[in-house]
Amino acid sequence: MFKIYNLIVSNLLILLFIFKRFFKKDNYLDFEVIIFSYNRPLQLDSLLASLIKFFDKNINLNILYKYDKKDMSKGYEKLIANYITKKNIKFIKENLSFKHSLSKITKNIKKNKKNKNTTNILFFVDDQILFREININSLIKLSRYSPISTLRIGLNTKWSFNLNKKQSLEFYKYKESEDCLIWCPKFADDEISYVFSFDGSTIPLDLFDKFLKYLIFKGPNSLETSMNYGSIIYKIFKQKISCFKEQSIVNIVISMVQTETTNRGKFIDINKLMELFEDNFKLKLDYKKIKSFNSPHIDYGYYFKKNK
Repeated sequence: MFKIYNLIVSNLLILLFIFKRFFKKDNYLDFEVIIFSYNRPLQLDSLLASLIKFFDKNINLNILYKYDKKDMSKGYEKLIANYITKKNIKFIKENLSFKHSLSKITKNIKKNKKNKNTTNILFFVDDQILFREININSLIKLSRYSPISTLRIGLNTKWSFNLNKKQSLEFYKYKESEDCLIWCPKFADDEISYVFSFDGSTIPLDLFDKFLKYLIFKGPNSLETSMNYGSIIYKIFKQKISCFKEQSIVNIVISMVQTETTNRGKFIDINKLMELFEDNFKLKLDYKKIKSFNSPHIDYGYYFKKNK
């Protein structure tokens, strides 16, 4: 029943969004980041370190985190202490429910923005690592081509680790403009046509706010699934997605924490990862392997290094 409801509502919301843009196409000049983290302080630490190194420091990072084990709370407390001097980083512990907490974050974002219609939300999840420089101007440039853009796809994308199959922009009639690529998603079972993603992709605030308000969901995965029911209308009306020519972020597949969906991979126990974090180990990306990345998700190209 919920699936049918979300199918109808998400497509109606997309239809209204498209019609609104037809009469008034807003330019997305402002960006805010929302990061989802669950029982992964070690991976979140690596993501934040990469964002500090490569991401625009003038963009706020809102981290919605959750844990269900007492020792995990110590990991997040350690993270908060480590990043307390970073004024653009805000940690928000999930309270009451995922929907309630996320709604509070978007409410605060709208409160601090002059115009929510020109604000785009860039989402990350805690097992990602950014490895190319991204600034506000590059994000604005992408948003001029499409309301949805992603950092996890590029011309190097030839494979889907999650789906265990080939995928490539070569199968799409994409356009090139400077260092950007633009295409229309198809009714295809690949990540290139997966419209609404929390893995290094944007969703306009005004649209996401309506998803939050009207869809039925429990957590990030069920919300993402429910939003993508609306991709039917998005694809029928040939709306676009954009990315840079080169993939900029990657998901490192080393642990599974959520239970809403089944993920593919060989996983390290989260308690072992927590022990490494407590012992001051860092998850690092092997930059020599970046040229071999061919999928948004990978299970190689990383190592653990202990901080002195």
